[in-house]
Amino acid sequence: MISIRTESQLVDVHEESLTPRTWHQLCLLRSPDSQVHMLLNGRTYASVPYPANDSGVDYRQERNGKAIASLIRRAEDRSGKNFTNIPLIVLGSLESEFESPIGRIADVRMYWKLLSTTETETLRMCSEKAPEGTKLEIQYTTEAVMLRKVPKQVMCSDFWIHVVTYTAYTKQGYTEALCTKLGGWLPAPQNFDDLINIADILPDYSGKPEMYFWLSNNTNKLALGMSEEWCCAQDLRHGGSLPMSVPCSSWARDFVCFISQGKSVHLLHSNEEIELFFGDVGENYLLVSDQGYSLTAENGSYVLRNLVGVRLGQREGQQITDIIGLRDWIITGGSRYSITLSTCHLDQFTCQNGDCLELERRCDKFPDCSDGSDEDNCHYLQPPPANYRSFLPPSTTTTVSLTVDITDIHDINMKESQLGISVTVELRWMDPRLTFTNMANKTRLDEALDQIWKPTVVFVGAKYEDNVNLYQGVNIMRFLFAESSTKGVPTVVNSSRALMQDGHQVRLILQLMLDLSVTCSYDLVLYPFDVQECGLNLALASELTGDTYWDSKDMHANHVLPQPALYGATIVKLEQLSKTEVVLRFLLERWYGSYMLTSYLPCLILLVIGTATQLYPVTAVSDRVMVTLSCLIVLASLLAQASATLPESASSKAIEVWFSYTIARMFLVSMVHTAVYRAESTTPEERTAKIQSPLMLKVVSARSVAPQRKPQKYPSKHDRAKRINHVGLTVGLALDLVFIASYFAYILTIRNRIFHA
Repeated sequence: MISIRTESQLVDVHEESLTPRTWHQLCLLRSPDSQVHMLLNGRTYASVPYPANDSGVDYRQERNGKAIASLIRRAEDRSGKNFTNIPLIVLGSLESEFESPIGRIADVRMYWKLLSTTETETLRMCSEKAPEGTKLEIQYTTEAVMLRKVPKQVMCSDFWIHVVTYTAYTKQGYTEALCTKLGGWLPAPQNFDDLINIADILPDYSGKPEMYFWLSNNTNKLALGMSEEWCCAQDLRHGGSLPMSVPCSSWARDFVCFISQGKSVHLLHSNEEIELFFGDVGENYLLVSDQGYSLTAENGSYVLRNLVGVRLGQREGQQITDIIGLRDWIITGGSRYSITLSTCHLDQFTCQNGDCLELERRCDKFPDCSDGSDEDNCHYLQPPPANYRSFLPPSTTTTVSLTVDITDIHDINMKESQLGISVTVELRWMDPRLTFTNMANKTRLDEALDQIWKPTVVFVGAKYEDNVNLYQGVNIMRFLFAESSTKGVPTVVNSSRALMQDGHQVRLILQLMLDLSVTCSYDLVLYPFDVQECGLNLALASELTGDTYWDSKDMHANHVLPQPALYGATIVKLEQLSKTEVVLRFLLERWYGSYMLTSYLPCLILLVIGTATQLYPVTAVSDRVMVTLSCLIVLASLLAQASATLPESASSKAIEVWFSYTIARMFLVSMVHTAVYRAESTTPEERTAKIQSPLMLKVVSARSVAPQRKPQKYPSKHDRAKRINHVGLTVGLALDLVFIASYFAYILTIRNRIFHA
């Protein structure tokens, strides 16, 4: 019973391929009639000659011959010692008219008994269910045959190792780090028998009769009588094997690293990942892959070749650790190209010096590798596919999310009904056609602004020049971000590992920061208590193919607005008018405190003063009139000042109504004073009596004096003036109360209606 494992798949066997580096069971049986029967993986193939008229016989014989010639030619073209005598196996004869599988031997295992199908399968897969009594009689490896009887459990474990050795004067910690980068470990003897075994095998691997090298910190120092505080080394010089305790800061001469058989080194080239396996031992080691890739040491350099022998890259170096990591290799033409050789896990990034790092920490804006290489070449957006067109939307129905933030209100032009604002608009969408890498956090992608499709926004009601600048990217700040919702899948990009996310998992974010001049119809009826309702309309422009809609479930606005001079700004709501148009409605509430101090309060004080003149004595007509006229003059001056600063409008303003009433009220007070003055004047009878009384006097004797008449009673002149003054005062106060109450009630009603609309 023979098991074979090929290193490269060259020729099929009856259309059943031999998968590289996979165990296949092959059994050849000769029947009594001299016919040979072949069993491959439990399937029988009888070696019955092909019919005489089968035209495929010549083709098969020619194909087998070419396969043999190809293997021999490849062996001759390479200078490494591992290619000098490549063993070939031909199961059958090249001249035979039977089918003959051809390939390079990787391993041949011969067992001491005939194995059942179950036993064969468990041994092939190194399963834990393999029979306990099964033993390996002979194991054939490249250029070496070891005759041992080893239990299956040992054969499938890490017992079989490769040893990498070379001369390198290094400290213990650095040596252990280098060995870890190769996926191996430093020798860790647990007793003196282990020391002897190490001393027996190392000269065969290295070709050096004398060596001095570091041991692992896991060495059993107590059993070997070594110091617990110092590091361990082994001295194979002078024909002996001596364990030594030396300071960890000392230098050892040789590098020795044990690596498990089957341990792979990952070759990351372009967007491919290839497993290379240690194919030899000693200083002139070799790495080979199932796909025919190889790494050889040639004349002080390392050379990578592909399946057909084409050189992929060359790098100078004397030890394997000189090429482990993300390194620059010289390719055809003398140019340099990055290639990674690494033993890191599939979910780890390989630093330039070979250290391993979790993929989540790559390109996270913080250098984690000691050489900072994890933040180099962070191409978050991969090149779009060849059929990608940046002027076409991702699909027939693309939804766009929206966030609007008004950052400044800087120009309120009531004369031209214009409002100047600074606004930040954030658009969010997904493009399944794109591919991203290393999107651990929100990442900036400004370099891709002109490479991908972006929603086209039109500001309805803004000046034409503003929309033109937006379309052309002039006088506007644009920032493109991307944010992934998932961790991503490990992949190989540009010769290094990365976490890849497709467009379904990454949200693109476009931030626009610009100044706009939008139309706002100002209503000044309540001035200076006016509240202006303005709106910012955003519409999605139609596309060449497909439709773009606003996502009604993902629209937001910042409710904290900047406060411009003389105004208070508040957001009302973000309202969707249609699938492609939304409006951000906000209010501008004028600060009226200064108007209360400079206009309303002075008018009110003057009104009180004018009204108070009616409390003067009715005889002090001149004082009354003088104070009232002074109030009118001051009111006129205040009105002139206010009118100079009032915005122009066809309708009357609340402040104008206030001034008009105050002036009218002072005029009413002056009319009352006139009436009082008229009432204070004498009646006609009094004027006649005053004129005639001196002419009626005559001198008479005391005896002849006639009896005197009783004087006639007339209404007092003060009584009429007082009644007129009282009526004027009462009516004026009533008018004041009614006007002021009605005035502010109307203003409050309209303002509340606007706020709650």
